[in-house]
Amino acid sequence: MREYIYRFEQNILIEIGVNHDQCLLLDYLITLYNSGRAKTMIINGKRYVMITYPKIQSDLPILHLSIRTLGRLLSDLEQKQVIKKALSKDHRMYIYINSDLLFYGRHRTKLPWVDQSCGQNVVSHMTKCPIIVSYNINNIYIDISKYNARENKLNTEEFVVRLQESLRPHLTNMDYNICVKNIEVESVTEDTLELYIPASKLLREKHNSLLPECIASILDDLLQKKDTP
Repeated sequence: MREYIYRFEQNILIEIGVNHDQCLLLDYLITLYNSGRAKTMIINGKRYVMITYPKIQSDLPILHLSIRTLGRLLSDLEQKQVIKKALSKDHRMYIYINSDLLFYGRHRTKLPWVDQSCGQNVVSHMTKCPIIVSYNINNIYIDISKYNARENKLNTEEFVVRLQESLRPHLTNMDYNICVKNIEVESVTEDTLELYIPASKLLREKHNSLLPECIASILDDLLQKKDTP
């Protein structure tokens, strides 16, 4: 079975009951959610983005969605707790995307980077290390919820340069050119940092703890941690 469909693990999609049309719709909505161009509204500390049915129809003609069908798809996703809808005072539709459910599934817990060769948690003693949420073919997702990412905007260019500089001395020329040379920040939300890293699993297999250690050190410098009670 193919491991990923768009940016999602197929096993998780099956687990939460998301079909192909909803998967494509979610991929579109997450791109919108992370774009920074959509109008937003904060409800109970969560960021919602505004959507309009005609815009979705226009951007996704391949789905041949009527207003009624689109409404059913979104309502079904809300019933499955993948999204949450809200109406503003001017009756505009806003949605929140439950990224934890999409990337972890219903029965998983957030796991730190695990050394696959020995089955041990190599970062258990390094409390500052961020959590690697998920690997895609060429992407990784990092839990940055402990940082004030919303109040302190991440300088993505500086982050990439410093990450490349930190990794370079530890890698062969081939590994650097394959995995690190073209690193990009795909998106940053208040909870998740998405990085484009070609062949990211190669780094995990050959340099298990290196990447999270470097990322943690740089994020600690660039972003302020949330106050802990």
